[in-house]
Amino acid sequence: MKFKELGLVSASLAVSLLGMGINSSSAQAASYFGEDIQEFGEPNTNQQATDAPDLGVLTNSYAAEQSFLNALSDRSFRTVNFEQSEGFTELDKKNEPFNYDYDLIKADGDTVTMNIFDANKNIDKSLNTTLQKTNGKSNDKNTNLAGGRYGISDAELTKEQRLSNQFLNTNAGSDSSLIFRFSDAVSAFGFYGTDFERGGLMGYELTRADGNTKYINLNLTDAQPYKDRGETIRGTAFYSGYIADSVDDYFTEVRFDIKDAASGTNDIVGFDRMTFAAATMKKFVKVPEPNTGILAVVAVVYGIAFKRRRKK
Repeated sequence: MKFKELGLVSASLAVSLLGMGINSSSAQAASYFGEDIQEFGEPNTNQQATDAPDLGVLTNSYAAEQSFLNALSDRSFRTVNFEQSEGFTELDKKNEPFNYDYDLIKADGDTVTMNIFDANKNIDKSLNTTLQKTNGKSNDKNTNLAGGRYGISDAELTKEQRLSNQFLNTNAGSDSSLIFRFSDAVSAFGFYGTDFERGGLMGYELTRADGNTKYINLNLTDAQPYKDRGETIRGTAFYSGYIADSVDDYFTEVRFDIKDAASGTNDIVGFDRMTFAAATMKKFVKVPEPNTGILAVVAVVYGIAFKRRRKK
């Protein structure tokens, strides 16, 4: 299968500094984004995708992820790949709530639990958040891959491993919400997304500990100019990461409200390799003890001055 990358420019990889932080680490709040536009063939034709691109192809997305992870060097973080080895074993489970917990053990031994939840209570029971394999089917028609959704694979994996890679699949509707809740405030969140081309999801909402919210836009490529030229982009992947700028900006919930891109349509999107980070460890600056040599010099000087005062 050939992967065609369209219009990849420097803007496909961006790091936006959102303001100076006021916490002890003096970190900058930053938003990381990288996008790799792909053109998969039409499903149910001999041009449909039969293999998924790996991170050797998704270079802009991978670069954004690495920049994001490098910025987390001063805090504990964990990445979720939605694989069976991590406890994600119930594939394609529909018509009941999607509810998973995943733990991060911090450097101080405490635990932060991420709960992934979708009520799956849409009027249309086919609209669900489920665990899927890249070569599986979420809508009983085409494979997830043919539709443009797939798990994110490292460059050294085989085709068989790429096709069996799992990811989080959301068959979205006008009232679909995928929510990530944290047992303690976290300072960073990042993820890969696939098949967002129809515009059903253009951002996500963070809820801070004080209840206030902050919306993070996804700077996704507009698919309409391609459609106007008779082209279709499908299978596009991106990475988005956000790091809070201060303790007040730490958050306890990430919410994806996924809307119909157009009347009568239901977008389907994929998520994978989600990373969340605990708050930064407090840094205590140790005041050095005075040098004994300096103390001796000070004592001598003080003694000479004292003797002079006595002679007067």
